[in-house]
Amino acid sequence: MSKCMVTPNFTLCKVCAQPANGNHFGIQSCRACAAFFRRAAHSKWGSQPCRSHNCERKLIPCKPCRLKRCQEQGMSTSNFQFNRDILKRILPRSVEMFVGKPESVIFCDSSESVSSEKTFINVQKLIDNTSAILKNGMETPVSGRNQLQKLANGFGGFTSQVSVKFLKTMSKDETADCWEYYITTTARWLTFFDEFRLLPDELQLKIALAVWHVWGRLEKHAITALLRKQNLFSDRHMVVVGRNVLINLEEFDYDHTWLTKYPPEQVEFFTGVKSMELYESVDYLIDLEPTQVELTYMLAQISFQYAGQRFQGEILKASERFQQILSNDLHDYYVNELEKPRYSERLAKMMKVNNMIQRHVREIRPRADLARTFDIFSVEFSHPEVFHDTGF
Repeated sequence: MSKCMVTPNFTLCKVCAQPANGNHFGIQSCRACAAFFRRAAHSKWGSQPCRSHNCERKLIPCKPCRLKRCQEQGMSTSNFQFNRDILKRILPRSVEMFVGKPESVIFCDSSESVSSEKTFINVQKLIDNTSAILKNGMETPVSGRNQLQKLANGFGGFTSQVSVKFLKTMSKDETADCWEYYITTTARWLTFFDEFRLLPDELQLKIALAVWHVWGRLEKHAITALLRKQNLFSDRHMVVVGRNVLINLEEFDYDHTWLTKYPPEQVEFFTGVKSMELYESVDYLIDLEPTQVELTYMLAQISFQYAGQRFQGEILKASERFQQILSNDLHDYYVNELEKPRYSERLAKMMKVNNMIQRHVREIRPRADLARTFDIFSVEFSHPEVFHDTGF
């Protein structure tokens, strides 16, 4: 994500009069106010009176008054970025028009490969970029009452810039862009977690390169559910994948020619591209409608649990510590912010979605073993550990 640049002719946020960084929920606002409204739009603050009785003179008023000011200025959840990011239903004519050809994933022709029958995929540059992201830390400062809230605010910076494009076909370049997007975005998100930043650099990188695909799977399900909830589309076969790419699972074509010598109908079992698990979890997320804090907790829980189970040892200990910290923060969120001390039923529903994704990952493993046994895929990765449990 690019950093927000404030020019001499900047626009002021209509809520707090600080420099705005774009159109959020229908008005020009700063990212902080947009994140606040996203959390508070359907919260208890809409029915609460002023808490300070002096908010008219404050730049940042109390939460009830801040929410009221957002609404008075025209913020509405029905305006979820639709005025800012137009849904494009035109099929791009080239990858360059789509998102630009990925620069961090290098495909080598078979004639140049270490194997005459395989395409060599070099992801060293992508790993180097991910390492740099982790070492550099947060691109923009983010604050929060605790570490879960800080992670949620950081995640809000990504989702506030949703721009969906419709695609009818996917090939190796679009697939590589998905890898690049989810790996780097997961790494950026992790930089907002202070406790994670205390780990040695090599462990940070190892975890980021391991969890990106489970983090990304939940994230794309959540974005799909959000857009369907906003009535952007009603067809349950329409889903968001990768860099906010919208596809119809029943109609889109996946070009397997770079991946395998077998026809699509024979490798669908191994790739799982059109998995029914996606439908199930999206439908469940639509009914659940998690808040940004809840979704952030779900992303963290599925990521750190996966990392701990996969690596054991020092990473398992760190992952368990992270989950305990974030569980305590979630408890604080329910009890002190939402005033809902009885939240076990809702937490169980959140974990049910995560369990769906974890079940799918477990189902992929034996398929991947079969694919390797029968030499289904004609690709070879420079760092195969990055694609462990992804199906490739």
